[in-house]
Amino acid sequence: MFFLLSLSQYGQSGSDSLYFKPLYQPEVKYIFKTVAGTTHTGYVIKETPKSVTLENRSINEKLELNKADIVSARPLEIKKPIKEEAFEENSHADTYLLSGSAFEFDDGGVVSNNHWLLLQNIDYSINKNFAFTTNAIAFVPFSLGIKCAFKLNTYNSVGGAIFGVGRLFGSNNGNPAFWASAMLLKYTHGTSNKNFTFSGGILGIRAQLISNSTTKAFINVPFVSAAYCNRFSQNVAVVAEAWYLPSTMSLIGGLGFKLIGDERYNWTFGCYSFIDNADNSFKLNLKTVPIPYIGIGRKFN
Repeated sequence: MFFLLSLSQYGQSGSDSLYFKPLYQPEVKYIFKTVAGTTHTGYVIKETPKSVTLENRSINEKLELNKADIVSARPLEIKKPIKEEAFEENSHADTYLLSGSAFEFDDGGVVSNNHWLLLQNIDYSINKNFAFTTNAIAFVPFSLGIKCAFKLNTYNSVGGAIFGVGRLFGSNNGNPAFWASAMLLKYTHGTSNKNFTFSGGILGIRAQLISNSTTKAFINVPFVSAAYCNRFSQNVAVVAEAWYLPSTMSLIGGLGFKLIGDERYNWTFGCYSFIDNADNSFKLNLKTVPIPYIGIGRKFN
């Protein structure tokens, strides 16, 4: 009889533990007030019938609170959290078509991206936050710089780059060896499988290369860009990006599909279009006809 009563109580307790109704939304930031008068802020990462675990992501600390000690709880975010990933991590989330994201680098890795089988970009990461970068045309390098990337929290990253463009090798033949410099900042939100990136910066071009009517040594050209990636199947993601140059009112846009089934290789197929005076009504002409795009990416780490 005692055994049956004990078993009945255990079954009831186990049922309560298995089928309790959560009070708080996971991956949402809350502020809790306890009976002791203290307040705690963090993301709900775990909840049981008797406790709730918070994560303060600004200082990377976790705290478990007893529900009996909680006086009040108020969510600080009204947006819905990003849904659970349906696929494993996208190992090629560092690039869209021509532009790149702000996701951290593979420590000590080498990444190569070829555009139109002619223009090549190579990044060598010093660690997960910094990488050297160079660009080449037909294996002849013409730029050198450094990139940075930092993860702020689960879904947000920031980064940037600064580099110079010029004749790294060979004789000058009376022409300037240094052609341009560029600096840009970028912000990425989302996961490796579904994300968007906003970028902005300044490209400084040596004036004598594009104009003889100015006495300035360099002409600064500001630019902004946006890019998007959505992995809709195990092996394929749709990628899109657009660049806008306010000084010339020019818009450059690209759309394509990235094949990401292989962890070391990826192929991208799409097209690009160039539009002058993007603030005017769109009219189809030879300048706006889409240009086919093909890209090949490879990881060597």
